[in-house]
Amino acid sequence: MAQWEPQPEGLGELVLFLRNAGQPENANRDDIQQRLDSFRSIPDYNCYLSFILVKLQQESWYTRQIAGLILKNNIIHRQSSTSPPVMDYVKVCCCDALRQPEEHAGLRSVIGSVIAAVFTVEQPWFWNEVLDLLIASLDNPNPLIVETAFDGLGKICEDTAQDLDQDIDGTRPLNRLLPKLIQSLHHPLFAIRHQAVVALSHFILLKPFALMTNLHLYLQGLLGLLNDPNPQLRRELCNTFALLLEARPDKMMGLLDTVIDFVLGCTVDANEAVVLRSCDFWIQLVYVPETHRRLMPFLDKLLPTLLQHLVYTDVELCTMHGDDIDDDSTPTYYHQQRHLRHRHPLATAEQDSRARLMQEEPCATYDGHSDSDDDDDEFYSEWTVRKACAQTLEILATTHSDQVCQVTLAYVEHCIPQESWILHESCILALGAIAQGTKDPIAMYLPKLMGHLLTGLQHSKPLLRSITCWTLGRYSYWAIEQADAGNGQSMDAIVDGLVRCLIDHNPRVQRHACSALAVLLEQGGARLLPQLDLMLNAIVQSFDIYHNNNFECIFDVLDSLAEASGPAMNQEAYFVAIMKPLTMKWNSLADNDVHLFPLFQCLSTVATVYGPRLSVHAESIYSRCVKIMADTLEANQPNSTVPVPPDIGFVAASLDLLSGLVKGLGPTMQPIFLSVQPPLFTLLPFCLKESSVDVIQAACGLIGDLATNCFDNLAPALPELMPVLVQLLSSYDSDRRPACSNAIWALGEIALQWDTTHLSVYAPSIVDPLLLLFRAMAPTPQQLQQSQSKTNLGTNVACTLGRLGVVMPELMATHVKTLAHRWISCMAQLPVDDEKTTAFIGFCRAIRVNPSAAQKDFGRLLETIATWPCPPEPLAHEFQLLIVGLQRTLSESHWRRLLKKLSSDQARQTVMRYAIFE
Repeated sequence: MAQWEPQPEGLGELVLFLRNAGQPENANRDDIQQRLDSFRSIPDYNCYLSFILVKLQQESWYTRQIAGLILKNNIIHRQSSTSPPVMDYVKVCCCDALRQPEEHAGLRSVIGSVIAAVFTVEQPWFWNEVLDLLIASLDNPNPLIVETAFDGLGKICEDTAQDLDQDIDGTRPLNRLLPKLIQSLHHPLFAIRHQAVVALSHFILLKPFALMTNLHLYLQGLLGLLNDPNPQLRRELCNTFALLLEARPDKMMGLLDTVIDFVLGCTVDANEAVVLRSCDFWIQLVYVPETHRRLMPFLDKLLPTLLQHLVYTDVELCTMHGDDIDDDSTPTYYHQQRHLRHRHPLATAEQDSRARLMQEEPCATYDGHSDSDDDDDEFYSEWTVRKACAQTLEILATTHSDQVCQVTLAYVEHCIPQESWILHESCILALGAIAQGTKDPIAMYLPKLMGHLLTGLQHSKPLLRSITCWTLGRYSYWAIEQADAGNGQSMDAIVDGLVRCLIDHNPRVQRHACSALAVLLEQGGARLLPQLDLMLNAIVQSFDIYHNNNFECIFDVLDSLAEASGPAMNQEAYFVAIMKPLTMKWNSLADNDVHLFPLFQCLSTVATVYGPRLSVHAESIYSRCVKIMADTLEANQPNSTVPVPPDIGFVAASLDLLSGLVKGLGPTMQPIFLSVQPPLFTLLPFCLKESSVDVIQAACGLIGDLATNCFDNLAPALPELMPVLVQLLSSYDSDRRPACSNAIWALGEIALQWDTTHLSVYAPSIVDPLLLLFRAMAPTPQQLQQSQSKTNLGTNVACTLGRLGVVMPELMATHVKTLAHRWISCMAQLPVDDEKTTAFIGFCRAIRVNPSAAQKDFGRLLETIATWPCPPEPLAHEFQLLIVGLQRTLSESHWRRLLKKLSSDQARQTVMRYAIFE
């Protein structure tokens, strides 16, 4: 089809359509889409588009450009419908366009896009000849040919960089291409130099041999561009140097001072894009420890520049929503949806607060977000110089804390006394940015700085109040340290100030006050109980002040308060005060309202705290959750006729709330299980088979909670649920890690409750995949000490394997030899709780059945037992049976050697308590 010719009638019809489609006044999206669909049924449709783009030069550039864009999309998204002869014609047209370049830059660009699309779909080995033509074109004296070739090559490098680094007909394309690109760094035309820098950057992290062998020439070519005044090129050079630091920091050391000096100039550039890229370089520099000393002489210039960029610009203030700047506007509101996940028992409050701090750090939240429902939110969600410089300052504080602290405090001391509120605001932002990295050097200044911050909470400008709330959240660690040292006044003052901002009428201040107070609650826990009345009263008041879009924040605070307070919050007066606004909100929201998500999470925690007090509301909450689950699951079926199915996240959120009810009310839920239709237990198998990991994870969590608290109700459903749970173990992949982790935990809870006769049917299919997972996932002691969340799966597997030994010690005894060493090491690092206790009971029973299998690990086992000075009676009994059995099995000399190897006299005394009297 390389000699293809269009039918005049069809060509004219298509050209007329493209002309009209490009006119805004004629634009009817439905009609255009319908006509496009009809054209796609024509087998040689892409030939027509190629002809219009390349051959129909008398047509307007705009019509031809539209044809090219449609052609590119067809190639990428409908490649299976493009026959080889049609693709051959497209290729011929592309090559013709390279030889006879277009004057119009837009056409050259779209031709490059089509070339890259074909190359990506066909792969290098099916269109190697275009690479020869593109590379040869780089030496052409016609600059338009060179630019067209570079446009196509640049997009090919961006889309298929890795594919180019392979043998094709005995040669590697990169061996020819990369030297040409490096040579083009010296091209007299700016456009070519710029494209060469961009194209080469796509290969840096791949580190292909062709680039590494020419790295010296590459670096020299880059250095020759440092004086180029064009901001586009300066921006790309900053990006390139950041990538080189990541890929080959060793090769950057010789020219590091020169590059740092260049990027310093970029950080003060008038072009915001250049400043943004320069921050990428500074952040990457911090990740290379060898550069820390080299950076120190430049910090006195860099840090003031970063601090100056924290000040809101006139443009930002002019485009910001009015109520963010002054308190004289009527606030409007927005919502950010949050999907809920079941909290596994091994999760800790420390991990929760750390996650919130990461979500609420400067680069994510101290921007100019408006609380309006218009485009302001989208505009201010973009990455800005202010955000980038704050993040850079934050990261530099972790490696150069003394210098960062000194320069920042000097900036604060200079700016705070000035009348400009935007300077004041930037100072508080700076203090928040360095909070985590300068804990030691800033400690002596914090009492005075807290005075500034607490004053900032009462400032007339909402932007300043909100950033002060955020910064106080970052210094929550200091308030907690002060409280532990007996200086509770500091904690009280911070809580008082945040509570006032909690009921502020500005939505931005509300959000940041909620976030800061939630962090303080998660880290401070029971230390905040003296302020419980104050916080609860403010939360209740907020329900009359907030609109839907900020309720997520107050639900988060209430959730954190309930977890931190525990039994102290379980009073009738508190319960009544909280449930009144929660019930009103619950009743006011439709079943498909996304504002239910945070309310579900909040009610789940409230149910756990208040337990039986919630019984009066339990049936209505339960029945609504079941209805939402049933309706959402049905609407999301492939054969559903619902035009827009509700978010499947409603199922996960409902399951989480049901978990809270089950944990709070326990066996008293039985009448509700029996009365509400459809039965919950008929829905759980569908949840476990959902494609959503969140739904599977929440379903497994609920099954585990049912096993612990309402096993009699769960037992009849287990024959249908167990095969699906077991299948989750066998089909494990990294994307399903959270769901698999909860499934393993649920199986451990079931194992403790189900009789051996029923459990033994599934035992082999449970144990075998668990053993495979444990060998692959068992965390190291270092990982456990760092409380890394990725270790939860391995620790869940260890606990469940141990728990299986409680009811089936003979089965687990056959695996003691391969498990003992890693199992004991893993479990020894975990905090003492019910899961660890029952797991050790089971493992001790398995060892007593087969003691010789654990002989090499007796010393490690005794050391771990010694860490339990006062174990629960069932575990103490197992320890005694195990140690007495070991003592009788081993020779006296062997026994004494084991005792002698224990780490301390106290450990020996603890073990001897269980031994036979000697």
